Amino acid sequence: MFVLIAGGGRTGTELALMLLEQHHDVRVVEHRRDVLARLHREIPTETIFEGNPTEQAVLEQADIKNAQVL
Repeated sequence: MFVLIAGGGRTGTELALMLLEQHHDVRVVEHRRDVLARLHREIPTETIFEGNPTEQAVLEQADIKNAQVL
């Protein structure tokens, strides 16, 4: 399943880790610099999309049109 997570706080990160362990395709969209730095240490870089998850262009870049769950 392709899951797009808006926000990489503690809950978003834990959800991403759980889904990745279950072999789902995951993308996390985050814009806060301090959170991005932590995300890059905790989850694979290819799952992280930098930008504000409330902006349509950012969500399109993260491939929201193909996401099965947001």
